[in-house]
Amino acid sequence: MWHKGMRTSKKVLHKEDGVQLLDEDGNPAYKSVRSDIPVTEKSIMNHLHASNQVKKHTQTLWNQASECPYFRQPVTRKICKKTGKLLPFRKKGGKSITSRTNRALSGHTLRTLFSGAFATVGAQLDAEAKVLRLETEKEDPKFPYLPSFSMSASYAIEAAYIAYVQEIFHTALEIRRAAKKHSKVTAKCCQAAAEIVNKRIASATSFVPEVVALRKSPKRSAKKEAPAGAAK
Repeated sequence: MWHKGMRTSKKVLHKEDGVQLLDEDGNPAYKSVRSDIPVTEKSIMNHLHASNQVKKHTQTLWNQASECPYFRQPVTRKICKKTGKLLPFRKKGGKSITSRTNRALSGHTLRTLFSGAFATVGAQLDAEAKVLRLETEKEDPKFPYLPSFSMSASYAIEAAYIAYVQEIFHTALEIRRAAKKHSKVTAKCCQAAAEIVNKRIASATSFVPEVVALRKSPKRSAKKEAPAGAAK
């Protein structure tokens, strides 16, 4: 939250003769100095503080998602061919491993998807550079960009992807129930549901409305002129 003097900066320390002070490792010594912030910047500082706190704690939360039952599935015990009995669970750190990760998207899939998105943005950027007659280099097809993801980001993206697929299937079920033609959800039904969900997402996230309704002015009846010589 905003309060006076919350902004800090580093100031290099010097001796009385102007020589720069060094720490034990031989690096320049710094001192934290607080500077006053005008009240007119209260809103922007509150916004920056809130965004940093949400980002920090969201990352901490998703770093623990690997232990959540939503992303785990039980380990299937195998049967020993010689004895016919179930083999014991493997142990790690003295504890039996009874579950394993249950991932909808692997790390390689995420990197491939985002590499394709990067290529699309790069192609658009290259086209705009050509319009401005700039000398730029586009993405090298032999060495495409492959981003890396932290574990927390991977789980957060995967959760959003699962919610997206669930929404599509739920919409497909509603279409099947309304049509009353098939006992199961068909591929065409899923395709129609995906188009509906994509349209909803585009409408909710775009800068402009999906449809602009034309507002017509109400019709007004023209006043009839009275014939000449008529009684008033």
